[in-house]
Amino acid sequence: METISAVSNSPDHKTDCTLPADLSTRALEMRIKEPELQAYVQRYPFASGPDESLNRRGRAAALAGLALRPPTPTVLPTQLTLAASALPPEQESIARRLMTQIGISAAMQDTHVDDFGWEANLVLRTAKSVLVMGCGDGIELIFLRAVLPHARLTAVDYYNSLLPGLAEAVGVELHQGDLSVLLPSLPSAFDLVYSNHTMEHLFDPEKTLRTLAALLVPGGCLVSVFPMHGSPGSPWADFARRVAAESQTAKRPVHPIDFVSLDLGHPWKSNAGDVVRTFESTGFRNVELFQRQGHLSRALQRASGVYESERRRQMLLNRWLLAPTRWMIRHLFPARHTPNFVVRLWFALERRVPFGTNTVMNRYTDEVLVRTYVS
Repeated sequence: METISAVSNSPDHKTDCTLPADLSTRALEMRIKEPELQAYVQRYPFASGPDESLNRRGRAAALAGLALRPPTPTVLPTQLTLAASALPPEQESIARRLMTQIGISAAMQDTHVDDFGWEANLVLRTAKSVLVMGCGDGIELIFLRAVLPHARLTAVDYYNSLLPGLAEAVGVELHQGDLSVLLPSLPSAFDLVYSNHTMEHLFDPEKTLRTLAALLVPGGCLVSVFPMHGSPGSPWADFARRVAAESQTAKRPVHPIDFVSLDLGHPWKSNAGDVVRTFESTGFRNVELFQRQGHLSRALQRASGVYESERRRQMLLNRWLLAPTRWMIRHLFPARHTPNFVVRLWFALERRVPFGTNTVMNRYTDEVLVRTYVS
């Protein structure tokens, strides 16, 4: 992979070098190969967990594996109106009935309909056998059941985090464990593969997507939704690009408190062009990308101009109010000798303010749904 030149790897630095257009549009990846480290940084994505040895190894592996992905042409997703993307009333009613059955409040039901309704609306309705990759607490299974009442649902996840009563309510077969081990062991008999905010957690997207393509029957469909952390203009992606350059030339080690901007738990920092290239190179065809107008991120329903204005304001607050303390920590504690309790205290503070780095990153990163097929 290519690297780029830059003047600083600090996310607070107002860089006076502009990344060339052909580099600033590139997606990124972190190829951490050790399963133990993969599991650890997924649980502690800023490499600040209780095991200092694994923290150091995770940071080193992430920096060694951080690279720009191949260049791609610009791709613009199809933007759907909110009305056009809404789940049909009868299917939304089924989803709400199932949520009520397992004790989810009306307010939370509204949130889940907003999160998952538009995704389920784009699912292939003829699917008889569905594989759900990374089902989490299982809310997405409720919406899949609402639109596919007779389909066989199979889910895989590292942990069994399903809400009480959900498995019985929707009827799902759960396989628990490492996806890289579980997926190849499944039969190649699925009409649909579905994932919600799982793809960004892949350490080797191409390998996993080739496995998923092999699990689908001819004409089978994949529907996946994930954030575009590597989109052009993303301040976090630009920081990661600078780190990719400087870490390889050893100009300056990355400070542990700056790993909140790298977010090791999301190693595939993709963008629309990279999504199309990656899926087409791993056995998929007719790659379609969708977004919701006025609801570009998962968390916020805003007009585009308001969305961008809010993001700029939150980033300014982050720089004005948090950057001075970050600067002080970096100068008081050298990168290789910062006590872990200092790092953990800092991240705890960042999580408690609305303009904390990871909070702003998650709230103001575009979400894209990909729908594609195998031959």
